[in-house]
Amino acid sequence: AVDKAGNTYSAGYASNGAVFGTHKATGSFVAKHGSTGNWAWVKTVDTINDFAMDSSGNIYVTGSFGHYKSHTLHVTKLDSTGTVLWKSTVSGGSVEGMSLALDATGGVLVTGSAKDNVKLGTQTVPANPSRDCLVVKFDDKGAFKWGNVLNRKVVCRAINLDNKGTNKGAIYLSGIFSEASVTLGTDTLTNTTPNPNLTHNDVFLTRLDSTG
Repeated sequence: AVDKAGNTYSAGYASNGAVFGTHKATGSFVAKHGSTGNWAWVKTVDTINDFAMDSSGNIYVTGSFGHYKSHTLHVTKLDSTGTVLWKSTVSGGSVEGMSLALDATGGVLVTGSAKDNVKLGTQTVPANPSRDCLVVKFDDKGAFKWGNVLNRKVVCRAINLDNKGTNKGAIYLSGIFSEASVTLGTDTLTNTTPNPNLTHNDVFLTRLDSTG
């Protein structure tokens, strides 16, 4: 991502450590490369699967932390100096953030995977024990707004928003499914080569309204 001043922001993972000028990082990181060619800063954060930047140069990252059988989804916001402004989480059996998008009001929407029960605000929502798709919205301060588990045995990989078009506020999700068929809204999709062990997947695209 590139801000208005020409600074470049990147995110990644350094398993054995990496050096960025005078800065070092081990594990997942966000880095700022100045417009003059210098490394301004590097910040170590929880595991990152996706990140985005708003018009003010703030950085938002999503991913997860925890161990193999129990992940917690996180969304972390950093300002242009690398200072963490807030961090919000979603926990449950195992929850992971895969992709995020920013809406016109500064809200952050995240999609990812969920297993077993998921804690969404004050509610605990059941998810498929093997895999399921999760959509969560936080406001610009990191407060939880709403969440939804599709409960359709699908895995969501990407999210995008319509902030200006004819379907303003609409949420678009894409991902994979391996069941024989899934129903999303009024549409039923049939897998060309169904296999519950995820060895053969078909791709889906679906649209939700602004409330999920």
